[in-house]
Amino acid sequence: ELSKLERLNDLDLSQTRVVGDLAALSKLERLEFLDLSQSQVVGNVSALGNLTRLKRLQLSQTQISGDLVEVSKVKELWHLDLSQTRLVGDVGELSNQSTLTYLQLSQTKV
Repeated sequence: ELSKLERLNDLDLSQTRVVGDLAALSKLERLEFLDLSQSQVVGNVSALGNLTRLKRLQLSQTQISGDLVEVSKVKELWHLDLSQTRLVGDVGELSNQSTLTYLQLSQTKV
């Protein structure tokens, strides 16, 4: 179970057949890099609220849903790819992301 890897800071499960709910990662508070793109992970992006150290977040081409305001709680992001997800909201919610240098929101309802 991934939630027991509390010291983990980099997790890449992209392009895998991994299935499950995003909430299973909520205890990995040391994560700085998370890539679940093109995986079968589902859930609400609010489950990432505890992952305040995230710098790179890639959830593209997943069934992740929720409001962009939840992502704005992660203050150190410099790379954010939420393309082809079920996220909604106003891109203005990310205005507090002073470190953000890459943003991909294509094919979303943002």
